[in-house]
Amino acid sequence: MGTIRARFEPNSYGFRPGRSAHDAIEAIFNFIRLKPKFVLDADISKCFDRISHTALEAKLHTVRPIARLTHAWLKAGILDHGVMSYPEDGTPQGSPLSPLLANIALHGFETAIRQASPAKSPAALIRYADDADVPSDVILHPDLATLQHLQQVAADWLATLGLELHPDKTRISHTLEPYHGALGFDFLGFHIRQYPVGKYHTRTFRDSPGFKTLIKPSAHAVQRHRDRLHDLICQHRGAAQSALIHALNPVIQGWCNYYQFAIAKTEFCRLDYVLFHQLKRWARYRHPHKRDRWCYHRYWRKERERIRFSDGTSVLSFHQTTTVSRFVKVQNTRSPFDGDWVY
Repeated sequence: MGTIRARFEPNSYGFRPGRSAHDAIEAIFNFIRLKPKFVLDADISKCFDRISHTALEAKLHTVRPIARLTHAWLKAGILDHGVMSYPEDGTPQGSPLSPLLANIALHGFETAIRQASPAKSPAALIRYADDADVPSDVILHPDLATLQHLQQVAADWLATLGLELHPDKTRISHTLEPYHGALGFDFLGFHIRQYPVGKYHTRTFRDSPGFKTLIKPSAHAVQRHRDRLHDLICQHRGAAQSALIHALNPVIQGWCNYYQFAIAKTEFCRLDYVLFHQLKRWARYRHPHKRDRWCYHRYWRKERERIRFSDGTSVLSFHQTTTVSRFVKVQNTRSPFDGDWVY
């Protein structure tokens, strides 16, 4: 599979070493940072359930033993409530192999979109395949008519794999100006949008108005994280403080590590504020007959010149202590399997 990964298209990300979600976000930023673009958020309907086995295996250029093993895996029977069925298309989900095979099946999609766009102004297609229901694809171009034409090209190309664009979830928006009520777009948990600013505050392309490109955690991702913290606190109402801290820390640290390359400092501070009040309710629930001041001094201690939620041994992590920095994107055609070990 390493040789296949080395031949993937430049903007194909997900389940590939050295090609993370942050690389996909940075690829989008690089394409829109000098000029606003229209965005086609292409939602492929039931991708993993409908991929044509014939089309997939035709693209799987590998040695015969691996080809036979992949064919047997695709055709393996599925036992569901005592009923055995044998799939004619699609890939079984829940395995790291599924998004890899989806990437193989969709290989050539980016090339087809670029060839169908004007030579002087080629479109960009960024794809990220993970173990979710569908791969995430966005197509970017400054001209609306061209993007609508590329939407039809994408639909025709996907039809050769037995796939189709979801008619309700596929939508067009613009990174700077409202279009049919949409402004900016969400991708991989980030909200990507451009904001108008004065002409001396940013670099623009030719006669474009001044703007700034800001990438932040999406509202849905923030709400999902808040709900996760709330659920954990509710589940540990009767547990010791250290158990609650050990349950919350991996969730907080993991979420912050994912969004540390975005404009997230304000959101980090807001989440810490919300978490503080959730923990106050947790303490008040445990001691209904005690005053708030007593609960505060019982569960919050001074650690390293800061007041932290701590029992003296375990300390709760803060969102806002995460350092926000810039992500360095992998070069387009680089791969761990291309032999360039110096890079």
